[in-house]
Amino acid sequence: ESHLSSSVRPFYCQSLVKIVTPQGLLYPGETVTLRCDISDYTDWTYRWFRNNEELPIQTRKTITISLPDQAGQYRCVGRRRDRPQKSYRSSALPIIITGEVTVCLQSGLCKFRANKTSAELPGRYPDVLCIIFTALPKTTLTIEPNPAFTGEKVTLKCSVRSYSIWSYKWYKDRNDNVVSQSGRHTITGDTLTINGATVNEGPYWCQGERDSRPTSSSISDPVTITVNALPVASVSVSSQGLLYSGETVSLQCVIPAYTDWRYYWYKNNQHLPDETSKVIYITIPITQTGQAGQYWCEGNRVSRPTSSLPSDPVTLTVKGELLCCALLMLLTIYIESIRVCVPEFITMSSKMIGTVKHVLLSQPSDYVTISVTGKFPTIACITISVYYEMCLISVSSAFPKATLTVKPNPVFPGETVTLTCSVGSDSIWSYKWYKDRNDNVVSQSVRHTITGDTLTISSVAESDHGLYWCQGEIQSRSISSIISDSVTITLNGELLCSVFFCHSFVFYIH
Repeated sequence: ESHLSSSVRPFYCQSLVKIVTPQGLLYPGETVTLRCDISDYTDWTYRWFRNNEELPIQTRKTITISLPDQAGQYRCVGRRRDRPQKSYRSSALPIIITGEVTVCLQSGLCKFRANKTSAELPGRYPDVLCIIFTALPKTTLTIEPNPAFTGEKVTLKCSVRSYSIWSYKWYKDRNDNVVSQSGRHTITGDTLTINGATVNEGPYWCQGERDSRPTSSSISDPVTITVNALPVASVSVSSQGLLYSGETVSLQCVIPAYTDWRYYWYKNNQHLPDETSKVIYITIPITQTGQAGQYWCEGNRVSRPTSSLPSDPVTLTVKGELLCCALLMLLTIYIESIRVCVPEFITMSSKMIGTVKHVLLSQPSDYVTISVTGKFPTIACITISVYYEMCLISVSSAFPKATLTVKPNPVFPGETVTLTCSVGSDSIWSYKWYKDRNDNVVSQSVRHTITGDTLTISSVAESDHGLYWCQGEIQSRSISSIISDSVTITLNGELLCSVFFCHSFVFYIH
């Protein structure tokens, strides 16, 4: 018996590790079920080993492992109470991962390799310090353009650099907020198009999906769309304040930043196709009063940003009185005072005596005022017959009239007298002063002080007697007001008269 027992070798059952699920290549992020098959007998207690190290908590026939962290060489062995009490240890089953991997070397370098297996790495990189498998194929999200300008179309493109036949899902703000097709979002293949960005949006991210394993990619890094405001155009006007009939004003379209703009101008929301320059010139019609139109501009260019925001409208306001014309009137003329004129003709006994500037319609009153130029006799009044042809259009007075005040008046010898000239409420006017004749301009002297709108005459003497008037000027715009009515300075209460060289008349309708 002793001879038999010494010659018989112990009997051990064979064991084998098998993969239950999944079948085929194994990918990062998956779970794998392993089973330990022992050929005979039952009631085995199982021991599992990974890379020759026992997994003490794993004692069942099947175990589940997660990749890539638990990849390695797996073996199993069985034990039981009855004979045979144990099995042979199984051959090693390598759990090999296929996927994207970064290999960090002892030299400090890290190398990326796609579609490599865990079995390939040790031999290729003998100085391996660590091996990092990406859980799923890497997904990359790109945005063009970013930053974008308000209203631009933004294209997001998702790509997975491993495997093929991917479809894509898009997310915004939250993991459960899936972006779907809409009027603003267009999804085509690997591209999401946002039509008309308005404000900063996001974050956005994407993920690939496919039917075969691996069935998904990693989620891309999030990307936020930055939206910059378009430059805003503005219109600057060369002349500040009120404009006057007949005046030419320049408008400039100012767009901050960038260059190479093509300018578009609009008047009362109607495009002005002939105006494409940065600066345009507007001549106020002589017939215009009140609002001369609202002007605004915008710009386009080839490079981004391709357009500006439109400017706010600028309203050109014209100061003037609306004047109408008289019809075939037989008038009686009385000499009164001076005016300046443009051609139309008045005759007196078949002799030209002046030119008409305009006719102020005073209907339904019984007279009309008409302005003329010329030199006339210094008689108190004359009676003539005048016919004035019908005017086909209404006209406006081109410029405002100056107003002259004198204080004190009358004045005593030796006193100081102040003459003040004003043209409306604008402060941009300067003033010229005249005495007795249109060509006799009063200038600064010892007794004549001119300050802004004021002429001060100190120590009034007999030589200061006379007829005074004034006129406003805006020199930067070549504008002059209508000359003021004349005022006679009275000394010691005595009315001083002067010879009239040019007059305007009041006509009474017969």
